[in-house]
Amino acid sequence: WLKFSSSTKCFIPCAMESRPPAPPRVMDEALRAAVQAAFCYVIPEEEAAPIQAIRRELDPAFARWPAHINILFPFVDQARFAEVQPVIVEALRDVDSFEFTAERFERFKGGNIHLKVESPGFKKIYDKVVAALPECASHRPFCAHLTVAKLQKAKDKEMTAKIEELQATWKPVTFQVDRMSLLKRDADTPFAVADQVALRPRDGGAGVGGLDARAWPGLGEAEKEGTDAPRPPAKKKRWAKVLP
Repeated sequence: WLKFSSSTKCFIPCAMESRPPAPPRVMDEALRAAVQAAFCYVIPEEEAAPIQAIRRELDPAFARWPAHINILFPFVDQARFAEVQPVIVEALRDVDSFEFTAERFERFKGGNIHLKVESPGFKKIYDKVVAALPECASHRPFCAHLTVAKLQKAKDKEMTAKIEELQATWKPVTFQVDRMSLLKRDADTPFAVADQVALRPRDGGAGVGGLDARAWPGLGEAEKEGTDAPRPPAKKKRWAKVLP
């Protein structure tokens, strides 16, 4: 490149100046991304039948994932859940429970068909958790959705036809969102609920707090073992409550 010389009154060639390399991004090991962990809303098992019927046929991830709406995936390493869960509880202490209706099918590029989620509640949860755990922020704009099918090789006409077919027989379903889940899995096992965080009931009662995963439906029998074992007394904190 050229620079102006005040002595010769003209531009002269100049060796390219090298910039120092950017410092490596420092990330707390407790918050490193993990594809074997997720923070999401899990559709209650007793209400998921119509969604699971579609996923069983069209979603290759059916055996690995429950019906869910991801808030953060990948999430933190599951070994650090005990540290992160109280942070999430605090971040969501003023978030009320809400509802949404799964009514319309849409698509993303790449063959993903999903039920559109039209509720600001999930974006609010995402924003609050990311504010508390900024290293977990997604590199894509957040868009709440409930995946039901992945047809990677389908052409546009096939995708449109499949959406129309699904829409023709779909009956809208409304879900009550009163808790969020931390999911984990191993390399050869499906995702399972490791812990949950309750949202504040809309009637203003106490509701935010950690929930014993064994107290909720949808867990495997091995994970339910020990449900009746004595538990240490819960620590007192604002809005904390273990729900039945």
